[in-house]
Amino acid sequence: MAANTHPITIEKVNPDGTLVLSDHGNTIASRGDTILWHIGKNSGVESITAIRKDSELDVFVDPGPAPLGKNWSGVIRDDLSIPCEEKYSICYKPVDSTVVHCFDPKIQVNS
Repeated sequence: MAANTHPITIEKVNPDGTLVLSDHGNTIASRGDTILWHIGKNSGVESITAIRKDSELDVFVDPGPAPLGKNWSGVIRDDLSIPCEEKYSICYKPVDSTVVHCFDPKIQVNS
């Protein structure tokens, strides 16, 4: 099966600091797939500062998600036991702020 790319757009920042994502914070992917995080226009997010694991299991290939210009990209590991579901953190700076906030969506790997 060929690997797919899953674009996720950060659409906006809620008043409580949570993010509105185009996939509603629940990505469904397969081993070897690429996840591509985009900062949407007028989202209120200035930059992504990190995308990291939020549990013991890291679903991303080492060294993990990395910047790709203003966006970020990461690849799902090929050796995961399936099915698995893990939370991860998107850490970001809002527009006109120096404070970093983190939001914890999840990834489901089903094949």
